[in-house]
Amino acid sequence: MLGDFLGVDLIANPDLVAEKYFFESAVFYFRSNNLFEMASSVDDAAIKKVRKAVNGGYNGLDEVKFLVKKYYQILKN
Repeated sequence: MLGDFLGVDLIANPDLVAEKYFFESAVFYFRSNNLFEMASSVDDAAIKKVRKAVNGGYNGLDEVKFLVKKYYQILKN
């Protein structure tokens, strides 16, 4: 799946996901699970919905909201 998408043998080299392909793995996960549709806005409701879809719950939700909004402002400017 991700390895095929990247053209890399991640079965033999799973550490590459954390070391080299962390961003690509997140994009792949979001695309594969249609999460970009849920993340079309940066408000509390959208962040909560994506958090639930990714992690199955809301642990650390306040910190995630803070960080998403922080990085969104950085990327927006």
